[in-house]
Amino acid sequence: MNLPWSFWRWVHALVIVLTLLVSIYLARWAIGVLYSAGNLVAMLFFAWLLQFFLTPAVDQLQRLGLSRLLAISGLYAVVGLALAGILAVAVPAAYIQGLRLVTALSQPATYAPITNATLGIERVLVQHFHVPQAQISSFTRDYSVNLQHGAIKAGTQLQRLLSSQFSSGYLSGSVNSFLGFVGALNTALLDFVIVLILAFYMTLDGHRLVREALAYFPPATSEVLDEVRVIVNRKFGGYVRGQITLALCYGVLTFLVVIVFGVPYPVVVAVFAAVMMLVPFIGTFLAIIPALLGYMLAHATDPSFPWLGLVILLLLLGAAQHLVINVMAPRVMGGAMGMHPLTVLVGLLLGAEVAGLWGAIFGAPIFGVLLDAADLFYRRLRARREGGKPPTSGTGTAQLGSRKGTRPAQVPDAAPGSARPAISGSPLGERA
Repeated sequence: MNLPWSFWRWVHALVIVLTLLVSIYLARWAIGVLYSAGNLVAMLFFAWLLQFFLTPAVDQLQRLGLSRLLAISGLYAVVGLALAGILAVAVPAAYIQGLRLVTALSQPATYAPITNATLGIERVLVQHFHVPQAQISSFTRDYSVNLQHGAIKAGTQLQRLLSSQFSSGYLSGSVNSFLGFVGALNTALLDFVIVLILAFYMTLDGHRLVREALAYFPPATSEVLDEVRVIVNRKFGGYVRGQITLALCYGVLTFLVVIVFGVPYPVVVAVFAAVMMLVPFIGTFLAIIPALLGYMLAHATDPSFPWLGLVILLLLLGAAQHLVINVMAPRVMGGAMGMHPLTVLVGLLLGAEVAGLWGAIFGAPIFGVLLDAADLFYRRLRARREGGKPPTSGTGTAQLGSRKGTRPAQVPDAAPGSARPAISGSPLGERA
């Protein structure tokens, strides 16, 4: 039976609509599954990030003649002992310094420089600018008093909270709270152990699992998927390693500066500064505050507050941030990710606009993956139309990041449909 062409056109449109509806339903189902298994997805994600740190060292040890299993086990043992030693030294010191900090915040004498400064500003305004006393005394004095009272109240509450939470009387009298705290701590430790185990097996057998998964696809498709995998692992691995490196460098520089200036609580200040460097936008400003606050606390009881020293400390911390952000970061991130600093900034801004804080943190590698993947697909489609090999120069981040010390995204030499090249040996990532 010959049906009119309009009938088949409507059938084709109906098939498209049904396909879209099924796709939307499947997408909602997948999102629901991911949401219900959010803890598992988070553990897999953090294990995937952790193996980026392990893979280069394991590959290097394997090239020296060790088996992969022995290299990973030895690396875990060394890193575990090092972290245990660091925690044994840093945690008690940070706790003691934190108690001293909240104690100092609860003392009225801590805020003597604020009072002296506001009174000095008031005298200058009255004597040199002839501002009426009634117009400025209420503002300056009330601001100083309110600031002192608010900070003293906060410091007293923090001190009382820490003392009560860790006192034997509180723990013995609040069994349920203590058991809840122990349960939460046990859950966090269990999740951490699971992440370590997952990262161990990802580093050990990830490359084999990827090879087996790609074997289910046709050669041309598996070749493209392998190239996308290399792009994803290089962008994310380079970004994470680069961010951690920059944060540690700034933490060390902050520690050295505050030690020279005699700022109290140097461990707390340095750790806080390093962590804040991982937070985009506001982190760079927040990283300076503890050092300045510690300097003010150290000289709160001095007859004459050393404002010049405070200014010099601020300039040195700003210089350290300039060194890390403007000198080290372009070279570290460009070499690790193969991206131009402008591309990294655009990805960060887009991620912050779309997904907030987490988008700002991971926006740069995701944007780099999208650009390089689009560049890869474009060159392959153009090569298929022209019937030749894909061009060796790209138009995405590979070209934007073509500078000394970087390398473009890999481009397969074989035409689509040819035999798939061997899978890289490093787990879930590009071999060093």
